[in-house]
Amino acid sequence: MDRNISKARRRIKRAAGSGRRSLNLSELQLTTIPGEVAGLVDLTELRLAGNQLTELPSSLATLTSLTRLDLDRNRLTKLPTWLASLTSLTELRVDGNRLTELPGSLATLTSLTRLDLDRNRLTKLPTWLASLTGLTELRVDSNRLTELPDCLAALTALTELDLSGNQLTELPDWLATLTGLSTLRIGRNQLTELPDWLATLTGLTELDLSGNQLTDLPDWLATLTGLSTLRIGRNQLTELPDWLATLTGLENLDLSGNQLTELPDWLATLTALRYLDLNGNQLTELPDWLATLTGLEYLYLSGNQLTELPTGSPPSPASDIST
Repeated sequence: MDRNISKARRRIKRAAGSGRRSLNLSELQLTTIPGEVAGLVDLTELRLAGNQLTELPSSLATLTSLTRLDLDRNRLTKLPTWLASLTSLTELRVDGNRLTELPGSLATLTSLTRLDLDRNRLTKLPTWLASLTGLTELRVDSNRLTELPDCLAALTALTELDLSGNQLTELPDWLATLTGLSTLRIGRNQLTELPDWLATLTGLTELDLSGNQLTDLPDWLATLTGLSTLRIGRNQLTELPDWLATLTGLENLDLSGNQLTELPDWLATLTALRYLDLNGNQLTELPDWLATLTGLEYLYLSGNQLTELPTGSPPSPASDIST
């Protein structure tokens, strides 16, 4: 640990001597932050990820020029109220900590465009998040959320919303107002069906529905013609609807971990596909037309009941076939 503290101090000294605006003290197993950091008042980026911090010293409140603060993968159980003084922050990352709540003082950070709260212990999201109307990315993957507050409908600037890995059983109607979304991740929840109003999110390019309890796919998904990534793996699908053939822009399609016994012919029309994951289904054979998808870079087939490849060479050097 002493060696890591010395390494941190050397980095701080170099930053001070060169006038650098960025300081990286990540992955040093630090339990405390050297006091010299507080003197670097011109810093715009401070990276403290992958340490063992349980708290943050109030002396860091002097770093009012910070625009990016990375606290990922520490042991923080709460965030200090003095963070509210860092009003220039545009990116705050606290992924992989032990937070159970967020202080209301953070409502002052109205310059934030990205807030990363993944892998904490949050059971609800505070209503003051609605004041962060400049947010374009909000990530709350792998928490303990069972519902979402209606006030989040105010976050109309969002382009990326990650709600994966929670305990949501339904989606609130107000999500339909977030028409600027290009990425919506709602995988690994407890959804059994999808509401029709999701069809209004026509700007989506990535939709993650994996790891839910879906038994079929609604036909309105065909209206999301801008999708390039669709993840519907680890559900309970036994077949794929024909209308998926309209999503001709798909480059990444995850169908793994379902109960598919055959592949429909229309998949051959998805000529833009680069990634196709069919792992963990109940396929006993592959159609010959699969070899015509010459754009495939990754084809995953393990965990099926295959005994041979289709006629012609498989399109992907990354093919993984388990018999």
